[in-house]
Amino acid sequence: MASHDAPRSPSAALLEMAQAYRQSAILITACQLEVFTHLASGPLTADALAQRCQVPVRGLQRLLNACVVVDLLEKEGESYQNTPIAETFLVKGKPGYMGNFIAFGLEHYEAWGRLIQAIRDDRPTNPHSADALRTLPPERLRGYVEGLYDLGKRFAATIADLVDLSQTRRMLDVAGGSGIYAITFAQRQPQLQATVFDLPPIIPFTQEIIARHGMDAQVTTRPGDYFHDDFGGEYDLILLSNTLQTEGPKTCQMLLRKAFETLAPGGQLLVHGVMTDPDRVSPPQPALFQVQMLLSFPEGDTHPAEEICAWAADAGFTDLDALRLPAPAFSSLVRGRKPASS
Repeated sequence: MASHDAPRSPSAALLEMAQAYRQSAILITACQLEVFTHLASGPLTADALAQRCQVPVRGLQRLLNACVVVDLLEKEGESYQNTPIAETFLVKGKPGYMGNFIAFGLEHYEAWGRLIQAIRDDRPTNPHSADALRTLPPERLRGYVEGLYDLGKRFAATIADLVDLSQTRRMLDVAGGSGIYAITFAQRQPQLQATVFDLPPIIPFTQEIIARHGMDAQVTTRPGDYFHDDFGGEYDLILLSNTLQTEGPKTCQMLLRKAFETLAPGGQLLVHGVMTDPDRVSPPQPALFQVQMLLSFPEGDTHPAEEICAWAADAGFTDLDALRLPAPAFSSLVRGRKPASS
C-alpha cells in the first residue's frame, strides 16, 4: 500500500496488522465485481463502471478510491485505470490472471474471522475435505477448481523444470484438481500420457480445462477417492501436489505407501506443497499457512519436508531430497524414487 507517512511507531504497526483485513476485502470484492477486467479497455468514470458492474455508484466509488490507495488503480480527474500489477494479474484472459483464486478467497476470508471457533472446537470452520467438496454447488465448485488453476499455472512450469521427464511415459497426478500440472508436464514431453485422479464432482471441470489447452490426447481423468479407490496401472511418475498438507500423518503415510505400490520400478515420486521448517515457525508464509489448514481440513498441516522425507523412506523410496521453490512461490518440492529392483 502506498505510504506518505513518517516511519511507523510500534502501536501503528499493530493497528495496521489489526486492520489488514480491509485490504483483503478491497481486493477480493474488486475481483468479484471484475473491476479490473472492465478497465482493461481503458479508463472509466465511477458512473460508467457502476453500469458495467451493475451496482449502485455510491459504494462502488468508495471501493475504487480504496483501490487507488492500495495501488491497484490510478485516478486522473474523474476516471480510474488499472495499475500495471492489476493489468497483469487481475484482468480476465491475461496469461497471469489470478482473479478466480483471489475471488474464491472470500470463503477463506470469512473462515479466518471464525478462527477462535476453530481453535475452541478443534475443527474446520470452512471445510474443504472430500465430503465438503462433494456437497458444494456446481458453480462454487467451478470457482474452486478455476482458482486452483490460476494458482497452479504460476508454478507448474517451475516444478517441471526440476524434473527429468526424458524417460517418463505414464504420469499420475493424485488429487490433481484443475489438471494444470499434468497438462504442463505433458506439454514438455510429447510421449507422456498423464492421468488426473480426483473426486467425481471435480472431474468435469478438470476435463474442461484439459480441453481448453487442447491436451485431450495426452491427459485423461480418473474419478475416485484416494481413501478407497485404486490408482490404476503402473506409472513412471506420481505427483502429490498440495495434497499431503490437507491430511494428517497417518493418511500421508498411507498415500506414500499407495504411491510406492503403484509406481513402476525406478519410477519418480514428487510431493509438492507448503512445508515449514522443523521448528514450524519458519519460513513466515508456510508458518502462517498452517493456520489456513486448521480452518479448512480436519487434520491438515504444513508438514516439514524432513518429516515427509522420513515417511517416504519408510514407504520404500530412496534418493530423497527437498528444495524450496523460488519466490514468489512459498511451497517446496520433495523428490524420490522407487528402487529399480523393487
